[in-house]
Amino acid sequence: MSETKTALILGNGQLAQILRNAGKKIEVVCEMLAPDQINAQYLKERYDSVDAILFESEFTSPALFTGFKDTKKIFPSPAVMKKIQNKLTQKEIVASLGIPQPTFSSYVAQRYTSVDAWVNHSAKGTALGTVFKWAMHGYDGKGVFINLAKDVTSELFDFCREAVKKNVDLYCEQYIPFKREFAIVSTRSQTGQILHYPLVETVQKKGVCFSVEGPSSQLGVPPHLKNDAEQIAKTIGESQDIVGTYAIELFEGEDSKLYINEIAPRVHNSGHYSIEASAASQFENHLRACLGMELIAPKTPKYFFMLNLLGPEGMQGTIPAEVHFKLPKINGVTLHWYNKLDVRPYRKLGHLTYVCASRNELRDAKTTLTDWVGHEYSQQLKEVIKK
Repeated sequence: MSETKTALILGNGQLAQILRNAGKKIEVVCEMLAPDQINAQYLKERYDSVDAILFESEFTSPALFTGFKDTKKIFPSPAVMKKIQNKLTQKEIVASLGIPQPTFSSYVAQRYTSVDAWVNHSAKGTALGTVFKWAMHGYDGKGVFINLAKDVTSELFDFCREAVKKNVDLYCEQYIPFKREFAIVSTRSQTGQILHYPLVETVQKKGVCFSVEGPSSQLGVPPHLKNDAEQIAKTIGESQDIVGTYAIELFEGEDSKLYINEIAPRVHNSGHYSIEASAASQFENHLRACLGMELIAPKTPKYFFMLNLLGPEGMQGTIPAEVHFKLPKINGVTLHWYNKLDVRPYRKLGHLTYVCASRNELRDAKTTLTDWVGHEYSQQLKEVIKK
């Protein structure tokens, strides 16, 4: 019988909860810390008694570990997290590696009379439009402003002024028209072994992931895109010495090339399908990598589809921790509900995963499940919500 290992997770959201569940399969005890429980003194006290400390998200500061005797048990390492949690630093890393991405420029206060002057200058930089982003604190469409208008709007000025007020770096990148959006999840071990999950196609709503479909090799996606995505993931993982699971968000330009959107130094929503549709999920392999265990090759079924259950537009209030949904009668569907109490538009409340063996089954199930989310799911939430 193998020895039980302990991982301390900095966070208690859905990613931490799913990691905890994955740990049970491989005799890893995962302890979750709520944000108000995370402090340097407690982490120093616990450091010797755990086998690994894991960041759940980029919102925990790696500065917590300043002055620690070592950081060998922390994943990703504080040095990696410090670089990749900042999206502007990400852009600079990607540029240094020569990987295609939209051209960008950052706001440097000393070069402009005001942030408004920088906005006016940057917004006119391309005829196709621009995308303004906060370098920190952005997620699920937040911290992003897509400006395709010829004129600069008051909303864009407000968006950028708010970042300056919060002392958050700003940057602007060229808007590139794209055919499709993709993501790839990879896991890298402490010895440098890298496993890639399938390249998947993603669909966004209001900047939030709505659906994931794959593997790309079964969807008519040219093989060179899968190969390019894996090479990009390998280059980033090796150059930054990432240990654990990480994800790359990409889009396919009209020139049929892949461009990096963002890097996530952790388990990622685009890989949730792997819980049912892989020999080892992204969560299990993340724990394995961080704890020095052998990685398991992510063998997947012929087809899979993941649909996020988001807070419906216009719906806000509280709900019971457990909501019992009447799902469509389709074999191969699994519901994951995160037991969140607060509903707001586009908040991730759960997800559905579907696996099958044929393209026709996939097509039919996608139609049925997407229709269910747009109608019955919203109606069932409406029946239990308290405004």
